[in-house]
Amino acid sequence: DEVFNALAVRQFRFLTKPVTIEIITETMDDITQDINSKNLIIVNCQETDASYVIQEDQILYAQAENNYTVVFTKKHSFVYKHTLSKFISELRGNCFFRCNRSYIVNMNYIKQYSQTEIKLQSNERIPISKSRSKEFRKEFFNYIKGISSYGDEVFDALAVRPFRFLT
Repeated sequence: DEVFNALAVRQFRFLTKPVTIEIITETMDDITQDINSKNLIIVNCQETDASYVIQEDQILYAQAENNYTVVFTKKHSFVYKHTLSKFISELRGNCFFRCNRSYIVNMNYIKQYSQTEIKLQSNERIPISKSRSKEFRKEFFNYIKGISSYGDEVFDALAVRPFRFLT
């Protein structure tokens, strides 16, 4: 039961007894490094108007709305109080693509695409501009080729297979 209870939370590492100060210090340093390696973005929740910190890998897509950006995750939408261009400048990951003037998509969540739109795993449809369609295909294939070098477990974890290419 204890193992299953531990898996219910986001554990970082298991420590075995006896625990020393050195082990605790090393573990805390590793946790700090892990947190710092994730790009965090401050946004406001549209439903509650509270501020939240989200990780960029949780972002499905973002949409420009005048001088603000609406950021969509699997469960919520948030407002980033700057332009889409400013939002893009804060992203560190190479998994985002600007498919038109108003949208960027996280390529980790693409379910299928055609020349005119991208369908995400959440079934949202994002338009691709004609001028970016060819660039998108090239970037997406390079992105997939890059993560495919890690092996099938990456595809399974991202739930991005099988791709369905529409014409």
